[in-house]
Amino acid sequence: MEASQTDLAASMTSVIEETTTGTDGKTVTQPNIKEHFVFTDITGLLYHFLVEGNVIKDGAKIPPDSAMSTISNLTWKADLIVISDTEGNIGIWDLKQKSSKTFSTHRGWIRKIKFAPGRGNMKLLVFYDDGIDIWELKVAQTSQPQMVYDVIASVKSPRDIIKIVDCDWAGSDKPIILAADGCLRVVDLNFKSSMSAMSDYIQADPVFGPHLLDAKSAFTLKYMLQHQPWNKEFSFNVMNQLCDPEIEQVVNSQLNTLDSQIKDYLKCCQFGVAERCLITALLFGDESECHFWMVALHYLRGEKADPLANRKDSLMGVSSSGDLFVPSQRNSITDLLQLDDKQTLSSDDWMFIKDQPLQMTYDVFTDKEDFLRYQLNRVNLHDSKRVTYEHTTKCTENLILLGQTDRAVQLLLETEAENVSYYTDSLKSCLVASIRSSGASQSTIKLVSTNLIANGKLMEGAQLLCLIDKGLDACRYLQTYGHWNQAAWLAKATLGYAECSEVMKRWADHLCTGPVNQKSRAVLVLLSLGQFCKVIEMLYGLQQFDRAAMFCDACLEFNVLDNKQENSILSWKMVRLGHL
Repeated sequence: MEASQTDLAASMTSVIEETTTGTDGKTVTQPNIKEHFVFTDITGLLYHFLVEGNVIKDGAKIPPDSAMSTISNLTWKADLIVISDTEGNIGIWDLKQKSSKTFSTHRGWIRKIKFAPGRGNMKLLVFYDDGIDIWELKVAQTSQPQMVYDVIASVKSPRDIIKIVDCDWAGSDKPIILAADGCLRVVDLNFKSSMSAMSDYIQADPVFGPHLLDAKSAFTLKYMLQHQPWNKEFSFNVMNQLCDPEIEQVVNSQLNTLDSQIKDYLKCCQFGVAERCLITALLFGDESECHFWMVALHYLRGEKADPLANRKDSLMGVSSSGDLFVPSQRNSITDLLQLDDKQTLSSDDWMFIKDQPLQMTYDVFTDKEDFLRYQLNRVNLHDSKRVTYEHTTKCTENLILLGQTDRAVQLLLETEAENVSYYTDSLKSCLVASIRSSGASQSTIKLVSTNLIANGKLMEGAQLLCLIDKGLDACRYLQTYGHWNQAAWLAKATLGYAECSEVMKRWADHLCTGPVNQKSRAVLVLLSLGQFCKVIEMLYGLQQFDRAAMFCDACLEFNVLDNKQENSILSWKMVRLGHL
C-alpha cells in the first residue's frame, strides 16, 4: 500500500502447528505461521488482511464509525482493536462479539494508545497532550455483553509532572515516561513512585558520560577537548577563570576519567583541531559531528596533499578509449606529517598526508577516483550474480553509463530469441558497438535522446547522451526531472572535476531550498568539492557557530583558504568567535 493512502497499521503473528506425512511414512509437525495485518485509510475504513507464507488473503472491511474524526492511532490485542482520533474519541471493536463502542474523552488529540504486554492483560495506555490515562478494558456481564472501561490511573502534565514527550510500557504494570527534561521515568500504575532510583545505578568507579552532565558542563567539556587557543600546551585541567567552581569540578572529574592513551594522543594530534573535533565527536556519540569531521578531515588532508588548482580533469582507472577498467595502486601511508613542521616540503612530500579512502557509506561524498573504482567493482559483482533478464538489463544500463560499452554489448547479445526484447536489444547492441562521438551521427543521437527524454524515456535518453560523451547534458536532464541522486552518481563516476563540480553545486543549492531543507547534507556536498569558505558561510547561516569556528581554525592550520579579502575577513570573524 502506498504511504499516502495508509494512516496506521498493526499486525499480529500466530503460529499453528500442522501435521503432515513425509515420504518415509513418518508424521512430521511443521509450524504454519500466519500474520494478521490491519490498517486504516484516510477515511477511517478498517482493512484486515491475512498473510500466510507468501500468500495474502483479503479479510474483512469494517466501515468507519460516524462518531470518529481523523484517525490518529491504532492498536490490537486479542479480540480487541482500539483506535483513537484527533478529537479525543476512542473506538473499540470486539472481533469476537462483532460489536463496537465509542467513548469520548473530551481531552483533545490522542497522541498514542498502547496495550500493556502480557497474556490477558487488557490495560491500555492513553497519551494525551495534557497527560496520561491508564484504562482497564473489560466486558460488562449484562443481558447484552458490551465493552466498558475503568480509569485506574491518571496524571496531568505539566500540573502533576514535568511536560511529557513520549510514553510506553516497560513491563506489564510499569509505564515508562520520557519527559522534557531528558529523563526517563519508570513509574508504578498510580504514577506515584519511581521504579528506577538513581542509587541503584551509581557506579563504584566514575564513568565518562558527557550526556549525563548539564548543558553548560557538557559544552565546557566539549570545547576543552576540541581546542584550547588560550593555552600554549594542551591541558586537561579547567582553570578557575574559565567557568564557575561547580562546573570546573564536574568537568575536571570527567577529564580525569578519560583513557590515558586518548589523553596522550589529544596532546599531540598530528592533524590539529580537525582531528581533535573528530575524536571529541566520537567520545560524545554525536553522529552529525562525526559525519562532518570525518568528511572535513579527509578533504582537508586531500587539499593539502593535492590542491584543486593542480588537479587534472581525468578519471583514475579509465583508459583513453574509456572502456577498460584498470585498478590503480594507492600508496599506503607510511607516516603522518606534523602540521606545524616549518621545513620546506615539495608537492611529493605532501602526498604522504593524503587520507585513506572514505568508507563507501559516504557514497557520492567520496573522492571521484574512489567512487568510480567502487562503482565499477560493484557493477562487475552484479554482473557475476545475474539470474534474471531484469538483472541483466540493469547491469547493461549501468555499464553504458559508466562507459563500459564492450561488456554492455556482450550482455545485450545474450538476450534469448524468445524474449520480447530480443529485436530491441539486438539493435541496441549494434548502436552501442558502432557509435562515434563526432559528425552527423552525434547530432542525430543527441536529437533522438532529447526526444526520448521529452516523451518520458529519461534513462534511455541519458544512456544515449553518455554514449556520445555528453554526460553533463545527461546530468542536467536528470536534475531537471528531479532525479538528483542519479545525477550526482553519474557526475561523480563519469565527469571531469569542473563538470562534476557544476552538477554537485546545483545539487547543493537544491538541498538548501525550502521544500527539501537538507542543509547538513549540502554542507557535505560542499566539503567534497573543496569549497571550504562556502562551508564556513553555510555553517554560520545555520547558526552552528561553534562548528564554524572550529572548522575555520582547522582550515587555517592546513593553510587551505585563499587570500581573497572576503575570505580573510570571514575567517578572522570565525576565529574570533571561537576564541570568545
